[in-house]
Amino acid sequence: MTRNRLQRPWHWILNLSLLHDLPRTQRPQHYASFVQDSVQCYIDIVFWFLQKHRRSAVTADKITCPVLVLSGCKDRLIRPGVIRKIAERYPQSLLEWIPERGHMLILGEEGEAIGRRIVTWLAAHNKKNSL
Repeated sequence: MTRNRLQRPWHWILNLSLLHDLPRTQRPQHYASFVQDSVQCYIDIVFWFLQKHRRSAVTADKITCPVLVLSGCKDRLIRPGVIRKIAERYPQSLLEWIPERGHMLILGEEGEAIGRRIVTWLAAHNKKNSL
């Protein structure tokens, strides 16, 4: 296997894990927006602990800025316990659960509202930091 081969996500994987909370009629337009991903990039993110150089490892103790952790209640990729542990690693974090959403929070009709939530959170923290 080549180190950096490209792989486009398969329909069935996307429908099962990433797009399952969207109406079936909206899935094809979102599938078309997925581009070929580098398998090496995916491996670095998901299996960072197996990597010799740990290129994507995060040293949580060095993160001191505010952290917003958002998760869909119907996420099939990242279990709720993992999300809670991520939020616990950052004492300055705010964890918010998005009802009726899966992994791809910004897709679909609710995506714009979630984007506004992120912008509002960023603006509030920008004001705090500029005082």
